[in-house]
Amino acid sequence: MRKDQQRLIDYLAILGEASNNIPKPYPAFATRHAVLPLAFACQMRNAVAHGSFKSHGH
Repeated sequence: MRKDQQRLIDYLAILGEASNNIPKPYPAFATRHAVLPLAFACQMRNAVAHGSFKSHGH
């Protein structure tokens, strides 16, 4: 895997982990910004972290 691909996967994991930690301590923020794909980001983090994410062509 190329460095830039690994870096992107690492960023997705970081964003997903952070998005998972927003709704509980900051429910008002999550409600006001409901358009943010927090659940999707968390699901993407889980896919990346648990190896179910595969890049095409590799």
